Amino acid sequence: MRKQPGKTLQILAQNDLGERSLASYAVIGSDLLIRTEGNLYRVKK
Repeated sequence: MRKQPGKTLQILAQNDLGERSLASYAVIGSDLLIRTEGNLYRVKK
């Protein structure tokens, strides 16, 4: 989910990974790691 800065919440984008996340997200440089039940995703800027 991507949010717009400001006083009110405005969702700009949202993606469904199709499974639940099993751990806290991790950051490597400007990349985000997301571990789910069956996959490990790396989201690059």
